[in-house]
Amino acid sequence: MRYSYVLAVLDSSPIKTLADFKGATLGETSAGGAAEVATQSMLSGVGLKPTDYSFIAIASERKP
Repeated sequence: MRYSYVLAVLDSSPIKTLADFKGATLGETSAGGAAEVATQSMLSGVGLKPTDYSFIAIASERKP
């Protein structure tokens, strides 16, 4: 399956594979949106359940 979304981490992050997101808190700009659904789908593909990670709202700067 191909996604229009990507999960990004810093080069120095210990997260190198999708399975490494277990126990992580992921920032998102809109709770419950399409990006969250796509993330849950990607992570479920490696056996993670929604209880294995969490989401937190982050600010998004929008320019006119």
